This record gives sequence, structure tokens and C-alpha cells, in this order.
Amino acid sequence: MSTSPTKLTQAYKDARYFSRNVRAIEVLVDQNAIMSGAATNGSPWRYYDLGHGWCSYEFFDQCPHRMACARCDFYVLKDSTRGQWLETREGLLKMLQEIPLS
Repeated sequence: MSTSPTKLTQAYKDARYFSRNVRAIEVLVDQNAIMSGAATNGSPWRYYDLGHGWCSYEFFDQCPHRMACARCDFYVLKDSTRGQWLETREGLLKMLQEIPLS
């Protein structure tokens, strides 16, 4: 007995196989920076969750030294005072952003 391509596709869809394999990163979006206009003046408004810290580099997905962040000006360590303050602020949205893998 062979499985038809249609049945196989439906099985993958039912198992949510394709959604599990999407590469996405959690992002905090600062609504206050956007609404106040601070984002247009260069203030960070999007913070990418790296697990150990936050990256506010606008073009994170194109960063030439991705994940070598310790000395980068865009990096905020989660355990630092600024990192903890960032996580507790009001007006932050938690979202997922798809990023291309390179």
C-alpha cells in the first residue's frame, strides 16, 4: 500500500511539521518608543532575545558577527540592571520574528 502525496501533505499539516521548522526569534517591541517618536530619532525600539541577552541592532538578521555579542554596543546582558529593567517595562509586546538562516 502506498501513500498518496495528498495524504502525506495532509499528515504533515496535521502534525504541524512545517510550523515547528520555522526559524523564529522572540522579539520585544517597545510601543512607547514608537508612539513617542523616539524610534525615529534612533532610539532602540526592537530587542531580539538571544537567551543570554538582548540585541537592539536594527538589522540583527544581517549582523556579520551574529552571536558574538559580548562587546557590541547593541547588546544588553539579561542579568544586568538595564536588562532586567527592559524586561519589566510597560508597553512591550512579545512577538516572534522569522529570520533567514545563513
